[in-house]
Amino acid sequence: MKAKDLKNAEMRARYVARLLKGVKGTYKPALKQTTPLFVAGWQRSGTTMLMNIFHLHPDIEVYNEAYNSKVFTDFRIRNIEILTNTVKQSRFPVACYKIICDSHILDTFVEAFPEAKLIWMYRSAADNAESHIRKFPHATRAIKLVAQNQPGGGWFAEGVGSEIAKRVRDIAKKDLTEFDYACLAWWVRNSLYFDLGLEKASSVRVLQYEQLVKNPREIMKNVFDWVGLSWNEKVFKYVHSGSVGKPNLPSIDPEVAELCNGLKEKLDQELIKDWK
Repeated sequence: MKAKDLKNAEMRARYVARLLKGVKGTYKPALKQTTPLFVAGWQRSGTTMLMNIFHLHPDIEVYNEAYNSKVFTDFRIRNIEILTNTVKQSRFPVACYKIICDSHILDTFVEAFPEAKLIWMYRSAADNAESHIRKFPHATRAIKLVAQNQPGGGWFAEGVGSEIAKRVRDIAKKDLTEFDYACLAWWVRNSLYFDLGLEKASSVRVLQYEQLVKNPREIMKNVFDWVGLSWNEKVFKYVHSGSVGKPNLPSIDPEVAELCNGLKEKLDQELIKDWK
């Protein structure tokens, strides 16, 4: 744990929970089966908040994305074999993995782990774009490289299919703002949910950030029931809705807005279907 994190009550609680699970896992008997749970989506969509909820649940072993860890290297899954081994070795009912940089190959994980559950987090494009630009110094670099048909877009560019890339390049012929590009990146990455056919899998469901933070107990009761976890009240201690509906956000290019609104409508429809 970093020294700066000691001042953050949520980070301290997560650290203590991880330590206690480590001790508990040493003495727990091996389980016949552990359910893999993947949390995916686009950056700044509430995946960290969801993972923090899971950190505080006593029956979930959590693997956060990391620059260098047993499961991750440069924030990407090392390989399927390591993932399989951590699931087999887990002494908890659920082993949860946050997968952001590898979201474009989620279909391979779904195929490799038929018993797994997968949650795709999403958030309104405008709020996401504002958070993305504020968090990352070069938030729009990758989407601009895709728009310019230039190399160097890394894992983001890996997930951009030819049709999506063509649409991005066509739109980018206009004079787009940083905010427009950030919203366009939201559209590109969240389009993967349908491009990969994830909506067809019964083991995959979407979860909306705004609903989660506004009504965490009802939403998470459904999630816990679906995953097969017991109810635990303490996991909601640090859930807040302060980042919903940011005021005075920049306007969005009409074509970009149309793409984002259309995709959000499709995701909202999936949300209703998944949790009806």
